[in-house]
Amino acid sequence: MNENDIEKLKLIHPPLIEEINRYRDWPIRILTFTSAFYFGFIGLFLLNKIEIPFLWVKIVLAVVVTSLYLWTIYYCGKCHLNYLTARNIQVKIQKKLELDKWLVDNKRVFPDEWFSENPVTLCTRLWGWGFYVLYATILFVLSLMVIWGVVEFIKSVG
Repeated sequence: MNENDIEKLKLIHPPLIEEINRYRDWPIRILTFTSAFYFGFIGLFLLNKIEIPFLWVKIVLAVVVTSLYLWTIYYCGKCHLNYLTARNIQVKIQKKLELDKWLVDNKRVFPDEWFSENPVTLCTRLWGWGFYVLYATILFVLSLMVIWGVVEFIKSVG
């Protein structure tokens, strides 16, 4: 690798790390916002025992909650795909720098998995971002249950 390549890598590597961190942080920030919304929404209706008398109000609230849920899932998925893409770029840069060949006491400094690219799909590392989807889905379903009165129905039956 020549001096020009090293200078280019110095320019691109710090912004790349910023991108990777952004794609890790944004789903958590979004879930924090949506969690506050869902918990506030659910709490408002359950604690104040508010009943929605009109079908059109239930439909509007269900559309709002569904839109928020779909946006959350879309954005978390988009961040996941962008994270995988940026991480694969980082892997290529690390290989170009031959970091995978660094040895100390004849042992590799970095683990092998740091140097393997991953397919850029929603199924890759599903356990990570899938937890966010599961969490958002539970809050979404609970919100719909509150809107449609399922919670009150369960209370009356039980």
